[in-house]
Amino acid sequence: TTPGDVNGDRKVDIKDVYAVILAYMSKRGADGQYWHTPPCPRCPHSPNCDLNCDSKIDIKDIYTAILNFGKKW
Repeated sequence: TTPGDVNGDRKVDIKDVYAVILAYMSKRGADGQYWHTPPCPRCPHSPNCDLNCDSKIDIKDIYTAILNFGKKW
């Protein structure tokens, strides 16, 4: 897949970038899902939003999604 295709629809679009932005600053919990502290109304967030697999969703993940915006596979 293309890095940034969070929802698996074979393209990186605004839905993917938005999902990563909503998950910004969340960290992987014991259950493998990503949570804010305290949890937000949209928690848990998809592990797919952690594009560089470092157990946190940060600006690097947002940058990767934006960098691949518009790509399809």
